[in-house]
Amino acid sequence: MTMPWPMVHFLVSENLYNGNPSPNLLLGSIAPDAIHMRGEISRQEKGITHLVHNDQFPAVEVILDTLHTYLEQKSEQEWRGFIIGYFSHVYTDVMWTNTVYEDFENNFNGDKMDLRRIYRQEVSQLEFDLMKSSRNRKVTGFTSKG
Repeated sequence: MTMPWPMVHFLVSENLYNGNPSPNLLLGSIAPDAIHMRGEISRQEKGITHLVHNDQFPAVEVILDTLHTYLEQKSEQEWRGFIIGYFSHVYTDVMWTNTVYEDFENNFNGDKMDLRRIYRQEVSQLEFDLMKSSRNRKVTGFTSKG
């Protein structure tokens, strides 16, 4: 599984709150990847922070149901911001892996040994382009159950 970089998660957070995400939302949006600060971690350890089960991402319905379960635990805005950021991260990783990365891998015509290196170069450029064009995008589905 190859997932997006932090700037993509910040962009999603920005769009969730029309350009005005709270610090807690931003922190939550990168929290699942904080496990990297432990040094060398296994794929299974990272999977725990991303709700991966049996080497599979969760279904979108599971992500949203789990999000709402956590949102119901506390009413404080700081908590809600962090939780929305956290689950938007997991959701974004699922969507990215199943679309952007899968399409890249399927359409890659070069030497398979170069796939990851070229992917990282492409993602770096894509993040830059996304940030430039982000002002007119909206992401929905995380702020209310329905």
